[in-house]
Amino acid sequence: MKLKFIDELLSETKEGDNCDITGRVSSVRCHGNITFLDLTDHTGKIQLVLETSKHALPSEDMSGIKVGSYIAIKGKYFNRDKPEINIDSLNVLAPATITLSPNPWKIDGTDPTYGSQVFNFPDFYLPNPKRAAVLRIKTNFVQALHTYFQSNRFTLVEPPILTDKTLSVYTTKSKK
Repeated sequence: MKLKFIDELLSETKEGDNCDITGRVSSVRCHGNITFLDLTDHTGKIQLVLETSKHALPSEDMSGIKVGSYIAIKGKYFNRDKPEINIDSLNVLAPATITLSPNPWKIDGTDPTYGSQVFNFPDFYLPNPKRAAVLRIKTNFVQALHTYFQSNRFTLVEPPILTDKTLSVYTTKSKK
């Protein structure tokens, strides 16, 4: 299966086409025999529809799919009110093992109140489209900077990175 981002799926897939996609679950809503999942990556979001009666999956099995789980799905693409995929098969690739509160997609990553949560679990925050846009701007800037320096015959020099552990080793040795 070729890696495909949500924006590619939306631009290449026609109504009624079979498709497959892998991604991270950003929302789960159970309504009786139908479960709605939002799959999000840095390019967008798509709603997945799972009719548990069609798949012989008891609704308690859906409780294993938490926000943050990675899943692979195959299904049929529709674009009614918004783009969605009716799931034919679902495979949980990596279940979420922790529950973050509040939901990583609902907070401002720059708010110092949630600083430790953001830094301890960066993989939850990077797929957010707003944060990904900021990282793309930074990436483009750094690439342009490297291009400029290379075209003007500069040489990239990377100095060593000194950390507290490195400093403590040297200061301990020098005291002896």
